[in-house]
Amino acid sequence: MRWKEGLLFLIAGCMLTVVVSCGDEEGYAPSYEMGLLDLHTDATGKMVTAMDDLDREWPVVVEGKTFKADTVYRCMAVFVRQENKLEIHQLGSVLTVMPFKWQDELVFHADPVKVQSSWKVNRYINFSLQIPRKQLTHVLGCVDGGIRTMDGGYKKAIVYLYHDAFGDEEAFDATTYMSLPMTYYADSLVAGRDSIAVQISVKDKGWVSYPFPF
Repeated sequence: MRWKEGLLFLIAGCMLTVVVSCGDEEGYAPSYEMGLLDLHTDATGKMVTAMDDLDREWPVVVEGKTFKADTVYRCMAVFVRQENKLEIHQLGSVLTVMPFKWQDELVFHADPVKVQSSWKVNRYINFSLQIPRKQLTHVLGCVDGGIRTMDGGYKKAIVYLYHDAFGDEEAFDATTYMSLPMTYYADSLVAGRDSIAVQISVKDKGWVSYPFPF
C-alpha cells in the first residue's frame, strides 16, 4: 500500500476529480450512492477492487481511466451497485495523511478551518472540513504530537492539523475530506484501551480537541 507521508497540497479545493462517463439506458434509473472507498489498482494501473469503511471488498468498474500501478486511492466516490460489483461514476480525492514528526527548523501554521463532521471507522478517523479560500494553494498535513501516558495507564496519541493558507482571502469554503489511517499507531496503541485526540484550529472557536477511541 502506498500513502504519501507529510504535507499535502490542497489545490483549488480538491486534489483529484475523475468524472467517468457511463451510458444511460432507456427506462433505467440507476440508484446512485456516495461514500468513502479505498480503491486498489493492479500492475497495469487499472482499478480492480474497492473496500468500503465497513471493510467489505467489491470488484469495481471504472471505464476509460488508468492510474498509478499497485496503489491504493482513498476517494469519495459516486457509484451504482451492479449485482456483485460497483460501477464508479465519479471520484473525488480524500486527503489521506500519515502524521509526520515535527522538525524544529519548520514554522508551524494553524490557519483556522471549519469542521462539518468527524467520525471513526475501523481503519480511519475521518473529517469533513471546510477550508476558507479564494485562489491560492494551501498546504495541509497532520503533525505527530507524541503519545502521553494518562492516569490509569492508558495512552493518548496527540495529532495536530497543520494548515498554511499563505494569506489567501476567504471568498468561499471548499469542502475537503480528510482521513487519518489508524495503521500509523498499530504498534503504539492498544485497541479498546487507548485513544487519539486530533487538535484542530477551528474558525471562531480556537483550538478544539476531537477525541476518538483507538
